[in-house]
Amino acid sequence: MTDNQHIFWFRVAYSDTDQMGVMHHSNYLRYFEMARYELLREIGISYSEIENDGVIMPVIQANVNYKKPAFYDQRIRIETRIALNKGPRIVFAADMFDEAGETICKSEIALAYVNKVNRKACFPPSIIKSKLLTLKN
Repeated sequence: MTDNQHIFWFRVAYSDTDQMGVMHHSNYLRYFEMARYELLREIGISYSEIENDGVIMPVIQANVNYKKPAFYDQRIRIETRIALNKGPRIVFAADMFDEAGETICKSEIALAYVNKVNRKACFPPSIIKSKLLTLKN
């Protein structure tokens, strides 16, 4: 992870594509989610720890700006960073690139911190606060 940015690589699977060999638009979100998990894991946070602290993190907004298609068997890079972590909200920004370094798409995905029991918005659990504070220093 460099400059608070995590790099995640994957190869487009045949099962992720349509008859034209283009990755289906819904699969981009799945890969952005995998990249988010790996960013958190790299800074020492796992979803199981967050949930053990009594917090769940549903997606509350997803914006994807598609620039060009990703094709079967292409090796793809996603660069993900935390764009905002304020109050009961965290926003991940990510850019997806092909092997030539050309932008395939960009995303901003917002998640809410929600109390697991009462399902109301809450502040981030201590594990997130402490790990993100370490990143800023």
